[in-house]
Amino acid sequence: PNLTHLFVGSEGTLGVITQVTLQIRRNFPVHHTLCCQFDEISQAIHFVIAMKGSIPFRRIELLDKLQTAACIQFSKNTSLHENKHTVIIELAGHPATVKEQIQLLTESLQTYRALNIQNYPDI
Repeated sequence: PNLTHLFVGSEGTLGVITQVTLQIRRNFPVHHTLCCQFDEISQAIHFVIAMKGSIPFRRIELLDKLQTAACIQFSKNTSLHENKHTVIIELAGHPATVKEQIQLLTESLQTYRALNIQNYPDI
């Protein structure tokens, strides 16, 4: 059995954590966020799986249609379509590296038939 998952999932019934090691990342000079939408959630999932091995995302979020609609209603964001699945990707790093990652992502998004691709540099 996987003892890490067993211990973490036990909610303190199998033991007590007495020491934690925290790895702190350095701040990156450039941050860039891409937002895109898909008709089918399977398209979004396949895209993320394909990109996961080649691009080190700083953060990635998948919102289904219900979550997208809730976000639009809360934020009054008119640039998103309610009836679509949304993927939000954040990149960070050296300017040249982030530029290459954006180009690769944009090409891949077109291959996976992403809609409503939006760029938000230095957020």
